[in-house]
Amino acid sequence: ELMGIDLCLNVVMNADHQIVKAFCGRPGSVMKAAIPLSKQICQTEVGQTYDITIASAGGYPKDINLIQAHKAIDNAAAFVRDGGELILLAECADGVGSSTFLPYFDLGGREAAFDRLLADYSGNGGTALAMMAKTNRIRIALVTDLAPSLCQRIGVTRITWEEACRQIAAAPRCAV
Repeated sequence: ELMGIDLCLNVVMNADHQIVKAFCGRPGSVMKAAIPLSKQICQTEVGQTYDITIASAGGYPKDINLIQAHKAIDNAAAFVRDGGELILLAECADGVGSSTFLPYFDLGGREAAFDRLLADYSGNGGTALAMMAKTNRIRIALVTDLAPSLCQRIGVTRITWEEACRQIAAAPRCAV
């Protein structure tokens, strides 16, 4: 609505990619109507957290770049205890996926990035801020094609599949 959009059409789909219900109208009204149904169909409560959680972004195209793979990070992080570790398999063959993402990591931390977003929002700043919140709470290791220096810049560690297997085998409580 802030962008001047008068009409919105959204659908809620089930796990089989079938449309359960379509919603059409003003954007705010559509979201208010669709979100409860989406939560009912798609959301699950996190009952337990783990020292190590291993997850996959789901392969191509869900892991084509870091912006897309962040969706898996966002979901899987809920299963990691504070101070624990998330190991994510995400190829990221196309790199980060946006030139607007990385500059937030050069501002000196989450607070500075938040202030920049408040003053002048640009695309994927919210994703960068969300990533910073997760790396402040948990360790994130990626089995990825991203360069180690790039991983370090965003606060994650690049590891090999073999390293991931060793960490998982040594973990007292692990979710896959």
